[in-house]
Amino acid sequence: MQNGDSLSHSSSQALPASAVFPVATRADTPANSLQEIVTRLFEQFREPLFRYALLLTANAGDSEEAVQEAFLKLHRDLRGGKEIDNVRAWLFRVVHNAVIDRGRSAWRSEALSEDHLAPAVSSPERILLHKEQETKLAQAVERLPAIERHCLFLRREGFRYREIASVLDMGETTVIDNIARAIGRLHRELR
Repeated sequence: MQNGDSLSHSSSQALPASAVFPVATRADTPANSLQEIVTRLFEQFREPLFRYALLLTANAGDSEEAVQEAFLKLHRDLRGGKEIDNVRAWLFRVVHNAVIDRGRSAWRSEALSEDHLAPAVSSPERILLHKEQETKLAQAVERLPAIERHCLFLRREGFRYREIASVLDMGETTVIDNIARAIGRLHRELR
């Protein structure tokens, strides 16, 4: 896509979940068109970026600031004519760096077990059992080394190994190894 043209269609159309597309704008791109591009990307990626930042900071306010900083940088870079090949990975990388730059890397166990993702259960016994399993999983994930948690979280968000490697600035093989180790540890611990 050249100059962000494919993103200028109506904002009621959702961008694909795996948004991997180049975005570039010329210096003469109208401000309202650029604003629309950034607004649509914000609507699509705000929640997953916020969850990722929350994983790192364990603080909602700091997480929101990191997300806002990422979109301000996106707007600034696009206005300056920068081409971004993979917007989703780029945004996650900017959020990651913003959090790291602030020195706030922490884990929040609730990040991987959200209530709206819980399966429907019918009886109080099943609800209790599900909550116990959820708690055990969250505790097991919390005990994982930070890099394994980060890799696992990004994989859960739908990132490919190559994209995770780009976000975390490491080799693809290292990402695969970290995810495999994390899954192995969780499997052994929850067995």
